Amino acid sequence: MANEEIDWVALGRYLAGQGSPQERELMLRRIQASPQLARSQAEVRAIRAIYATARGERTTVELRDGTRVTLAPETELRIATIGRPVYLSGEAVYSVTHDPRRSFRVIAPNSVTVQDIGAQFDVRAYSADKAVRVAVAAGSVSLRGSAQPITLGRGTLGVIDSAGTNVTRGGPQTDIWPGRTGV
Repeated sequence: MANEEIDWVALGRYLAGQGSPQERELMLRRIQASPQLARSQAEVRAIRAIYATARGERTTVELRDGTRVTLAPETELRIATIGRPVYLSGEAVYSVTHDPRRSFRVIAPNSVTVQDIGAQFDVRAYSADKAVRVAVAAGSVSLRGSAQPITLGRGTLGVIDSAGTNVTRGGPQTDIWPGRTGV
């Protein structure tokens, strides 16, 4: 079963909670045995939706809470079933609908977490990059790697390298805000 090709349509039905119990059990076994799907069984069950863009493609998604996310090319965004975390591989611009009772979090590779404090921001976290970059256009975010979290305000760029080290750089918004260059 590990060498079988994944049926992505069936996987989508599984994630949406569709299909007969037998179909769902078969897909669960394929997920558990597949080297192509590195996500744990618990994580697969916890994902409500997956949005992805191809090379040269951009798309904007409005989440249930009103948050708007613009995905850059070659980006995948996974939306959790419970709470407001999203998992990013690639680059996306977020216009977050702030809710002080339920924080909005972007989880990037290497367990880098960006938490909104009422903001519009960009996160760049392509797997080929050696760092995760966060640029804040409005409001502020909390950025955490392996070190203590730091707060980034408007016009600030935060970078976390592959070791989890925080680097912060302020500057004119036009220098760091990717939305100005077409992301």
